[in-house]
Amino acid sequence: MPLVSAAAIADASTIEFTGTDFFTAGYTPVVSFGGVAADTVVVDSAIKVTATYSKGVPVVSAATTPILSFKKSQTISTTDIASSTVSNRRRLATSSTQELEHIATNTVTLTNALAITGSSNGLSCSFAGGCLLEINAKGLSTLLKGDSANNYITVCDNKCPFSDSDSTADISKCKLPPISTTYSNANFKIAEPSDDLNSGVYFGTYQNNTKAFDNNLMSNPGTSTAPCAIGMSFKAGHVGLIS
Repeated sequence: MPLVSAAAIADASTIEFTGTDFFTAGYTPVVSFGGVAADTVVVDSAIKVTATYSKGVPVVSAATTPILSFKKSQTISTTDIASSTVSNRRRLATSSTQELEHIATNTVTLTNALAITGSSNGLSCSFAGGCLLEINAKGLSTLLKGDSANNYITVCDNKCPFSDSDSTADISKCKLPPISTTYSNANFKIAEPSDDLNSGVYFGTYQNNTKAFDNNLMSNPGTSTAPCAIGMSFKAGHVGLIS
C-alpha cells in the first residue's frame, strides 16, 4: 500500500511527496491540503508525487497533514437467478461502476501560516473604485478563490472583490470597491440617499421598542419609566447624516 515518508512545500505552488509503492499507472492521484484539492497531481515515480496549486499552496493556521490518495473506477458485475412465468430459470447479469480509493498512509504534517509581506503602496483611485489592490502573501489567492463567502479582503468596511485572472500564487489582487461619501454621492452618484433606513434593530428602555417605528401614530410606545430612551441601529451599509 502507498506510504508517505516525507512531504514538503517545495515552493509557493507545489507540495512534494516521497515514499513507497505509489501507483504509477491505472489510478488517478489526488491531493488535498487544508480541505483544498490540488489543481494538478503528477506521479513522478513510485517514490515521488508532485501536487501543484495554481494560486498557491493553501494557507493553514496549524500543522496539517496533506492527504494523498489514488482513485480509479471499476465495473463490478453480478448475476442473479430469477424464475420466469413458465417455471424456467434464467440468469440476469447486472453491472455497476464503483470508485476504488487507496489513501496513502501518512503521519507527516506541514505548516503554511498566512504571512503578508507587502501590499500596494501609495495606491490612488477614483471614488468609483475598480483599481487593483495587491497583497503579497503566498497561498492567499487559493483561499480567496476557493471560499469567497468566508475569505475576503475589505477596504473601508466594504468587500474588495478578488480578481482571479490578475492574481498569482504569491500575489493576491482585488478590485477596490466604490467609496460612498456625501461628496461622491452628490457629485458622482456613487450611492443614492434613502429615506428608508429602518434596520429592524431597536433598543431602549421600553418593553416593546418596535412600536416607535411601526408607522402607526395611534400605537403609542409611551412609558412612565424615567429616564426614557429609545433608538435604532443604522441599516447595514448605511450611515446617518445630521444636517
